[in-house]
Amino acid sequence: MISMIRSNPRRDVASRRVSTRLDARITDLRSVVPRHQSSSVFASMFGTNKHEDAAELFERAAIRFKLAKLWSRAADSYDCLAECRAKTKETHEYASACVEAANMLRKCEKYESACARYRSAARAYAELGRFSQRGKHLKEVGETYESIGKEDEAIEAYGEAASAYEGEESARTTRNACQLKRAALLANRDRFEEATEIFEDVARASVDNNLLRFSVKGYFLQAGMCRLCWCDAVGVLNALERYDERDPAFPGSRERDVLEKCARAMEDGDGDAFSRAVAEFDSMSRLDAWKTTVLLKAKKRIEAAVREEEDDLT
Repeated sequence: MISMIRSNPRRDVASRRVSTRLDARITDLRSVVPRHQSSSVFASMFGTNKHEDAAELFERAAIRFKLAKLWSRAADSYDCLAECRAKTKETHEYASACVEAANMLRKCEKYESACARYRSAARAYAELGRFSQRGKHLKEVGETYESIGKEDEAIEAYGEAASAYEGEESARTTRNACQLKRAALLANRDRFEEATEIFEDVARASVDNNLLRFSVKGYFLQAGMCRLCWCDAVGVLNALERYDERDPAFPGSRERDVLEKCARAMEDGDGDAFSRAVAEFDSMSRLDAWKTTVLLKAKKRIEAAVREEEDDLT
């Protein structure tokens, strides 16, 4: 449909004319649908089913604006549609309109407003007892904030999403994904103890699941890397023993080997040994940007400890 509008000049002009008329109609309706006008005025325009009739017009307008890629106007129309659905107490339809408004607002880079609409939808789905849907839209809040670098807000939203998925057995993988995102962002903010706890919790929850247990070594690796940034060497080595007990595949694995070598290097204050252990692991299992950053922070701890010891000696 969009390609047809683009390729036909007459239709393109007609589409703009329709959009202009619809925009003017929305301006008229906005003074009627919201709170400020009397119901008698609306009744004279639409009769007894005033909000249903207005909702139909707003939905048509939203679709037209969407086809024309007029995202801001489409968002405005979906907002008005949501107001109508709220008036008629159609909670599911209200939530759907809020989500559509949020999607349009993201397209025109109005991210804070988009997150507010996703949260409105999430609250509505909670009222309906649809917690997976609530979690889905809170996750979208987290993703939106993460995309614009607002990590603290993203951490909060991912945590709320994970809580919404709790108890939904079919959504365990999605819940884990939210928790893992949250933990990674916590580590970015140097909140390593909290990140460690989440990685370990996800690993423990996954070890008995046939679909998830193959990822457990990776979760323990991330947890161990975070431990290297806040815990002493003995604490890291003790944690590795606990990981051995939890996951039969962990002892003898490359993940365990690199963590133990890094902990020993930390214990000895040997930054070169730490770097060799990391390089050896990277040659077999490529480290991503997040793991590399965390390990660099861990190495800086070793270097700082060595400098402090040298200062004490002088």
